[in-house]
Amino acid sequence: MNSYIGLLVGESNTLLDWGNMVDVSSEAKSSATGVTNPYRRTEHCDKIHEYRCDKEVGVIGIDISKEHLITSRGRVRRYENSKKGYEEILKMKPCVIVLEPTGVYAIRPSQYFKEKGIKVLQVSPNVLSREKELKGKKTDFYDAEKLENMVNKAKEYDYNPLKEMTTLYLFLKDIETKYKNRLKRA
Repeated sequence: MNSYIGLLVGESNTLLDWGNMVDVSSEAKSSATGVTNPYRRTEHCDKIHEYRCDKEVGVIGIDISKEHLITSRGRVRRYENSKKGYEEILKMKPCVIVLEPTGVYAIRPSQYFKEKGIKVLQVSPNVLSREKELKGKKTDFYDAEKLENMVNKAKEYDYNPLKEMTTLYLFLKDIETKYKNRLKRA
C-alpha cells in the first residue's frame, strides 16, 4: 500500500514523520475544473492539518501556465490562474513564493502576492532549464518542486511598470500577427 509518510512543516523545511497519514489510492486527483479536490483524512490527519493551517508554511514553488498554477509544498496541487486561485494559495500562509517569470502569465500572480505582503522571488528561466537538463525531467509538477528548492538562486521580484507593459505589448502584437496570418490563409 502506498502512503504519504512525511510532512514538511514551518520555515525550516523539516521533514516530520507522521506515519501513514493519507492513503494515496484514496486521494482524489483533480476535478474537471482543474482544482485539486479535498482528500479523505483520518482523525490524525485533521490534527496535523489544523497545526499546519495555523503556521506559515515557508517557501512555496509555483509553476505558472496560462490557466493553472501548480504549487509544491509537501504535496503538489493545481489552482486556477485567477484571483480565486491566488486566494486559495494565500490560505497556506506562505512567507516566500518562488516562481519562474513566464512572460505575461507571471505578471498578475507576482503583483497580487507582492501586494499582499508576501516576498516574491523569481528564478531565471536559464537557471531552471539547466537544472532540467541535468535531471532530464520536464513536467509542471517537477518544476514546482524544483522552484521551491531554488530560493538561493532566485532574485526578488521588482515591479517595473514599463517592463511589464512592454512584455504585454509584445504578447498582444504576437497574437495580432497570428490572427492576420490566419486571415490571409483563409
